[in-house]
This record gives sequence, C-alpha cells and structure tokens, in this order.
Amino acid sequence: MPPATEAASVGYRSTDPSARATRHAPRTLRKAANRTSHPAGPRRGSLASMEPTQYWFNIRTGRVETVYDKSQAKDLLGPYPSHADAARALERARERTEAWDEEDRRRREGEDG
Repeated sequence: MPPATEAASVGYRSTDPSARATRHAPRTLRKAANRTSHPAGPRRGSLASMEPTQYWFNIRTGRVETVYDKSQAKDLLGPYPSHADAARALERARERTEAWDEEDRRRREGEDG
C-alpha cells in the first residue's frame, strides 16, 4: 500500500491550493464556479440557462431591465411578469395617477356638496 500523502492525512483530495479554496468557499461561490467553469457550459436549471421571470422599467434610462442587469432600486418600477408589461410601466403609472386624481376630485366634491 502506498504511503499516505499530506493531502490525504488532512482530508483533502488534492494538493492544489485552488481546489481547497473552492471546496471551503461559501456555497454560492462554489455554484458560481461550477456554472462558469463547466466545459459543456452552464448546467441545466442554473441562472445562466434560465430566462428571466421578472422585469423592471428604469425611469432614468427608459429601458427594461432583468435580474441580470438590474440598476439601483431608486430608478426602477416593478417587478413586472413580462417584458411588455415593464415596457408599459410609465403609461400604466400615468393612467393610475389620473384615475386616483379623478377619485380624489370626486371625494372633494362630495364633501363640499
């Protein structure tokens, strides 16, 4: 039987320092390393292979953003379930504001009359 190596005696499978660092890294970092370093590309079910399920409208840039390129929350409206809904965000906000203003006007007239 071959003599035990230092790596085996301390519980490591490899003496490569990067392998030890990856194994003891937080789980999210290990998952990210698996996604980017796998030779066949991202694993099925990983974030890199999934379509975004939420969209935001950036009021500063006027663009629709996903979870992958999301800006600061102070510049965003959403989340919305589809790209089309996010693209209509400003229009919907304007419609809602007009409806609320109309409701406020009716309430004030009811109080005065």
